[in-house]
Amino acid sequence: MASSRISLWILAALLTCVAACSGDKERKDLDAGMDGGEPPVSGDGDGDRPTFEAGVQSTDAVPPCDPFEPDQCAAGQECDVVLRRSTRDENFDIYTGCVDLRNERGLGDPCLPWNDFDTPYDVTNLEVHTDPCEQGLVCAPDADVRGLFTCQVSCQSGRFQGFPRRSCDSALEFCAQVLASNPTPYLEYCVETDGCNPADPDACGAGRSCYLRSTFGNEGVQSLCLSAPTEEILIDDGEPCGSSAINSCGAGSLCWGPVRVPPRSWTSADVLCRPVCDPTAVDEGDPDDDDDAGMGTGDDDAGTAVGDSDGCPGDTKCVPFSESGLTLGTIDGAFGQCE
Repeated sequence: MASSRISLWILAALLTCVAACSGDKERKDLDAGMDGGEPPVSGDGDGDRPTFEAGVQSTDAVPPCDPFEPDQCAAGQECDVVLRRSTRDENFDIYTGCVDLRNERGLGDPCLPWNDFDTPYDVTNLEVHTDPCEQGLVCAPDADVRGLFTCQVSCQSGRFQGFPRRSCDSALEFCAQVLASNPTPYLEYCVETDGCNPADPDACGAGRSCYLRSTFGNEGVQSLCLSAPTEEILIDDGEPCGSSAINSCGAGSLCWGPVRVPPRSWTSADVLCRPVCDPTAVDEGDPDDDDDAGMGTGDDDAGTAVGDSDGCPGDTKCVPFSESGLTLGTIDGAFGQCE
C-alpha cells in the first residue's frame, strides 16, 4: 500500500487555522484549503502524478487497508486515516491503516484533525495519530462555518496514480482536498457545489464569481462560488489557463475548452479564459445592417461590435452550453461562452 509524506509545519498550519478561524459564520471559500484550485482539464483518473513511495508493509503494527472495501481489518478494528513516524523520523507517513475502534465521531459531528495530537494511538517505537471520524469519513473543513471541521464523507478523485476513483453519491458533489497545499489521496472528501449560474454577475456576492468544473467522468458540469482572482494570478480572456486554478480567470469568465468538443478531447491549448455570454440575446443593431452571424458593424476599439448584444469581443460568438451535451445539473438559465 502506498503512503505519502507530510511535514510537521503543514500539520501545524492546519491546526492553527482551526484555532484562529473558528466562529466565523459565513460560507467558506472553496478555494481556501479546499479544491477550488483544480483546473477543469479532463482526465480518466488513471493519474498523472507520481506514485508515492511505499513506506508501510502488510506486516506493520498498523497494517495498510482500503477504507472503501468491507472487512479489511480484524474484529474490533476499522480502516482509518493515520499519521505515523518512527521516533527517529522528522516527517510523518500518511496512509489508511487498521487500528482498534475508539470513540469515533459520526457524519456531521465536530472534530479536530488528528484529535489535536492529544490522544496518540499506542504503538511501540512509533508515534501514531488517527483521524477522529469513523471509517468512510474524514475530519475536513465545514463548508458552512469558517474554521470549523466536521466528519464528512470520504472519496477518491482518481487523480493519484494507483488510486481508483470513488465518486461521491450526488452529481452535485465533488471530491475536495483537506490540505490543498499538500494534496494526498488519503484526505479527500465530498463537497456540495453551489449550483450558481455563471451568467449571473451577482450569483455569488461581492468579491466572488461563479466558476465551472467538470464532474467525475467529465459527463457533466458543476458550478461553484469562488473568490475572484488577485491581480497577481489573474489570467486575461483568450489566454491559456488549463494548468491554473479554475478561479484564475476574471469574474464573468470561465477556464474552459470549446463547448462543442468533449472535455476528454481537449488539449492544453484549447483551455482558455473565455467570457460568459447570453446565447438568447437579441441583436439590437440596425435591421438594415448586414446581419451576418448576428453581428453588426461598429467601433472596433470597443472590442464588441455595435448591436452585438451577446457581449462577445472581436470575432468570437456566443456558443450556448446546451450544445455541449454535458449535464448542467442545477444551473438555471441560459448561458454560453464566447469562442
